[in-house]
Amino acid sequence: MKRYFSIALVLLLTVGTVSAQDGSWTVGLISSHQHNFKAEHRLSDMNNPFGYGMALGYSMNQYASFGVTGEYFSGDLQSKLGEETLWRGSFSAFLFPVQWNRVRPYLSTGVVYTHQNLDLDSGAEETDNLLQMRHGLGLDVVIIPGVHLNLETAVYSDGLNFVGNVNSFGFRYAF
Repeated sequence: MKRYFSIALVLLLTVGTVSAQDGSWTVGLISSHQHNFKAEHRLSDMNNPFGYGMALGYSMNQYASFGVTGEYFSGDLQSKLGEETLWRGSFSAFLFPVQWNRVRPYLSTGVVYTHQNLDLDSGAEETDNLLQMRHGLGLDVVIIPGVHLNLETAVYSDGLNFVGNVNSFGFRYAF
């Protein structure tokens, strides 16, 4: 998997050097790590939940954009009694209040759908579908014209409780 990620990153950077201007659409690769806040309300039961995925975005103007992401997480349960697989999709809005040279801090909010599958060593399988809200802070950094680095931290809520946070980073190509 690292090989495919490396190939995609090289292609992304190569294409980005050819492009001399930013456009209104972006496509990119992301990597994320999750943290749970409490034992009873959790984002995941994985021991060390790292995920990866893709993002597609559209900038309406220099201050606002929206995007969709799809991510995949897989790993051993903290209890060591099975494995967990997560498929996560989100729709988010982004607000860019200021810009300094090539750095744009942003606020984000969105809706997240998660399909969770637990394969327990006992042979049992549990499936759950979750709908959550996300609220984040991030930085969008232009590396070269057309290629952006994104760093973000976001808290997730099930509507009543904050259940955890996700730290992510990714590269996007603007066209």
